[in-house]
Amino acid sequence: MAETRNIYQKMQDIKLELQKMDLKKSGQNKYAWYSYFELKDFLPSIVELMNKHGVFSKIDFTDHDATLRIVNIENPSDFVSYNSPVATLELKGCNSVQALWWVQTYLRRYLYMNAFDIVEADMFDAVVSDEDNRFKQACSDTNFMMKHDSCDSWLAKIRTKHAYNWKQEQILRNKRNEYINK
Repeated sequence: MAETRNIYQKMQDIKLELQKMDLKKSGQNKYAWYSYFELKDFLPSIVELMNKHGVFSKIDFTDHDATLRIVNIENPSDFVSYNSPVATLELKGCNSVQALWWVQTYLRRYLYMNAFDIVEADMFDAVVSDEDNRFKQACSDTNFMMKHDSCDSWLAKIRTKHAYNWKQEQILRNKRNEYINK
């Protein structure tokens, strides 16, 4: 008779196999210039691995909480749950049903990422330090600045080469104007 594995053993097997897969981030945050995982990047692989290992998942939403329950199919009383509070979202041009869909999709993504230890870089530290480094490079790239006559053309090309925020763009504009007025 085959050994029945508990939910923790099955989850560990799934996590290990998932880590060996070459998951690619398809989501792009064009404002903060970083990539992120969308559900389509990892959920098909998770569903396949859950099927292989006899595991089922279900997400429930209430007004206050979202819960991902992962159940051992061989023993349905053997399960593990992951919870997250639910927040409201208000977006321009979005009705309440669309906003609810956005919140639920976001929570589904993070519940699965949490449950299966799908990791991304620490976005707060990475965005701040990468942004600062790109901005410093843009400011020191005087050879690149001198090749472009139009400020808008120059900013468009510098944006392609370096990512920065709108305050930094103002600094770059001022630096460019100082350079032109010399």
